[in-house]
Amino acid sequence: MQIAQVAEHSLQEGKIAVTTPSSVLEIDAAGLSINAFPNPFKDFTTLSVESSVQRTVILEVYDISGRLISSECITLQQGNTQHQLNVSQASGNYLIVLSDASKGNRLATLKLVKE
Repeated sequence: MQIAQVAEHSLQEGKIAVTTPSSVLEIDAAGLSINAFPNPFKDFTTLSVESSVQRTVILEVYDISGRLISSECITLQQGNTQHQLNVSQASGNYLIVLSDASKGNRLATLKLVKE
């Protein structure tokens, strides 16, 4: 019931948020979703991004305190794009943020757990 309440609230903002014990998957109304496998991970994880259109995004990695760890520009193809991510920082929780490169608005957020 709680997930339905989160989804209902998020739909009012044009987004659907789904929370699991190890990640938050966010899908925006423009047709973009992100997931990672494995998650939790040791050194590398693969981001799988599903996009309804080709677009350029800024991929940022933040630690749990909000400190920017890395930032890169990637081009997403229409459909599925996979991107290998190396987080060389200490074990802990990290946030992946995808933002539109031309408009700067946040498109998706994913929580990662590094073992």
